[in-house]
Amino acid sequence: MAYLGKTPSQAVRSRYYFTASGGETSLSGTDDNSNTLTFTDGNYVDVSLNGVALVAGSDYNTTTANTIGGLSALTASDVVEVVVYDTFSVFSGNVNSDFSVGGNLSVTGTSTLTGAATLTAGFSASDGCTITTADNTAQLTLKSTDADASAGPLIKMHRDSSSPADGDNLGRFNFIGENDASEEVTYARIHAKANDVTDGTEDGELLLMTTVAGTNRSRVHFTPSETILNEDSIDLDFRVESNGNANMLVVDGGNDSVGIGTATPGGSLEVYKAGTSEVLIGTDNGGTAQLSLYESDDGTKEGLLKYDGLNNRIHLATSGAANALVIPRDSGNVGIGTSSPDTSLHISAASGARLRLQDTTNDVKTDILVGDTSSVIGNVSNHDLAFMTNDVNRMTIDSSGAATFNGVVKVPDGSESAPAIVFSDDTNTGIYSSANDKICFSTGGTERMRITDLGRIEFEVPTNQTGSLQDQRLDWRNENNAGIMAGIGVVREADGNAPGAFVIRTSTNVDSSSNSSDGEISEKFRVASNGDLTATDTSIASNSDQRLKENIADYDYDLAKFKQFQTRTFNWKQPTLHGEKSGVRGFVAQELEAIDSYWVNEIEVQSDSDDYQYLPDTDIPYGPNNIYKPDDAAETDTQRVARFAKTSKLGQKDAMYVSVIQQLLTKIETLETKVAALEAGE
Repeated sequence: MAYLGKTPSQAVRSRYYFTASGGETSLSGTDDNSNTLTFTDGNYVDVSLNGVALVAGSDYNTTTANTIGGLSALTASDVVEVVVYDTFSVFSGNVNSDFSVGGNLSVTGTSTLTGAATLTAGFSASDGCTITTADNTAQLTLKSTDADASAGPLIKMHRDSSSPADGDNLGRFNFIGENDASEEVTYARIHAKANDVTDGTEDGELLLMTTVAGTNRSRVHFTPSETILNEDSIDLDFRVESNGNANMLVVDGGNDSVGIGTATPGGSLEVYKAGTSEVLIGTDNGGTAQLSLYESDDGTKEGLLKYDGLNNRIHLATSGAANALVIPRDSGNVGIGTSSPDTSLHISAASGARLRLQDTTNDVKTDILVGDTSSVIGNVSNHDLAFMTNDVNRMTIDSSGAATFNGVVKVPDGSESAPAIVFSDDTNTGIYSSANDKICFSTGGTERMRITDLGRIEFEVPTNQTGSLQDQRLDWRNENNAGIMAGIGVVREADGNAPGAFVIRTSTNVDSSSNSSDGEISEKFRVASNGDLTATDTSIASNSDQRLKENIADYDYDLAKFKQFQTRTFNWKQPTLHGEKSGVRGFVAQELEAIDSYWVNEIEVQSDSDDYQYLPDTDIPYGPNNIYKPDDAAETDTQRVARFAKTSKLGQKDAMYVSVIQQLLTKIETLETKVAALEAGE
């Protein structure tokens, strides 16, 4: 080929400069001026080093495309100049100016254009065409300068068959590259087919394929009836990104699962979103939005979750229970077995509606059951049943039926004939409260005993039983209930004002069959309404065993003190509190105390006593070791105020004895004086 000299308009020569950094034996790529070294024929390349021409084949070679190789190792700052010359031929000759063909141009051989070719009209090729470049520039560009709204540029692939048939291939794009064994591999393809060529009902088909693990696999297949992804069923994930989520939709091909918002779905379908995650199934006004569950063998809808827009409620149903779970929209109540729940949780069944709570670790089972005639709550396992408030056990029923309460047990007040607490079917015998702070006990519909707000235990006499032992009494029976060992009772002494005497009874033979199965029991002590104490067939003794005593010494009472004792008669300011007695014989405690305090004590008088008004207040301090003393109080601070009356250990008989002895002492002293006088007159 002829060389066309230096012609800048033809750009047939290019210069490249490379400054070495040291050690290079080949040069390629961009030079110092960012120009990329390119040549098509190594015979048209000249190389010089620091201005000295190098010899091709010995100083360097061009056996590698676009590379100057075989150099001796360069020294840093060496400058290598590369000059590349381009060639072309025209009519076996050279053309060094523009070339124009006014008519048709026919090329019978291979036409090689090393520069740009501009065609002002279209061209047709009746054979395959290959466009080859040695760089990454576009091999084919289709450009339309049309300014209208029609489509353009346009590629038309026409299968111009004279006998079209269903399934004809319409065209294919193959994307081919080399593998590391220098073999051609079709890495991807786009394939179009005429699925149905019937006039008026034509169907097309498009297939996108890629090579996976060395085999062409269908990635997306568009058929007339469906769009199929991963039709070859390989372990291939499908992922769709949204603006803010890289895993907006994921199909995990290896685990046959689908994720929305997650790259690793844990089930057949998992929906995840940070914050609030919501799945919507909608319908029109009054319609039904429904999610159905079925078995693949017969397709029967075994379960469904639906929103009934007509009745505004949510249903969870099974094939055997249309109202397995119902939640009306407006009330928020939950129904099981009913479509119209009227409470927060409403369980309904034709027979035996039952709610069970179970701890499977220890097999604890608690049921709430509504039967045909009764309601039940309790354990069906052998465990305790506890009732709580404020996260604290208030009542526990153990497996044996014993109940333990931790707190207040409240029952209605009840009445004498209908107690609040009864036993079995005996509804008129039990415990009730007739007023605040009072507990009453009744048998047979009649009150027998009460505990008042002051803690007093009171017995009520149902009828007038004057002169006899009242039915209401305390008796202690022996271990086999054969008879009474001892008892305390009351005798009504008269009808008027119902004065009563306190009676203590003891038995000599509890097993005796006489005396109405009470044994041989009889009265031993009686305290009459006026305070008189009567003992029957008995005496009062004091323990005086020497073995129980120590420091025994002779005792002589001070006769001078004895002579000062003042026996008195008196009346009580409140006689009804003291047996309606007058002219009482005895002593005055304050007078005794002034002589010898040994004989005087004090008792507290309660505020409801009529004697209380005559006594002064006495401050009672907390004192030491008082558990009721507040932390900020001193031991000397007042805990309460009380009133005390003084008592005497000497009674009515003592007054008689003292009076008589004092009179005898006076007589003795008189006689002694006379005796002394007589003796002095001797």
